[in-house]
Amino acid sequence: MAASDSDGPAGSAQRFRAATWYIVAACLAWALFVTVALVSWRASGFSLVTLGLAAGSVLALAGLADALTLRVTLQADAIDYVCNFRRRRVARADIKRVVAEKGTPLTLELSSGGWVRLPSLGGRLHANTLRAWLRRGA
Repeated sequence: MAASDSDGPAGSAQRFRAATWYIVAACLAWALFVTVALVSWRASGFSLVTLGLAAGSVLALAGLADALTLRVTLQADAIDYVCNFRRRRVARADIKRVVAEKGTPLTLELSSGGWVRLPSLGGRLHANTLRAWLRRGA
C-alpha cells in the first residue's frame, strides 16, 4: 500500500495511512496474545491468566482494527483524520500553524487557541507536508 494516494482530479486529496511496520506490529501482538492464551488454556484450563490473555487478545484485535483504519486525508479545504474509530475534520481556515517537536506527534494550533493532535502514522506524514498544504491554501 502506498504512503499516500491521490483522489480526484489533479491530486485534490492526499491520503496517508499507517506504515506497514505499524500494522505488522499490531498483527504480531494480536497473534502473540492468541497463541499464549491457547497454550495457557491447554496447559491449565480456564484460569485467571488464561482469561487475562483472552482479554488481551480482544484488545489487541481492536488495536489491529484501529491500525488498519488509521488515516489522515488532506482535502482541498480541510484535514480529515480517522483515529480510534472516530472521524474528525479540521478546516484549513481554522489552522494557525503546524507544530512538530521531537518525540511528539504532529499538532495543529487552531486560530481559536486550541490544539489538535494528529494520529501517529509511523513516520508517513511529515510536518513540512502539512506546512506546504497549509501555504497552498493561503
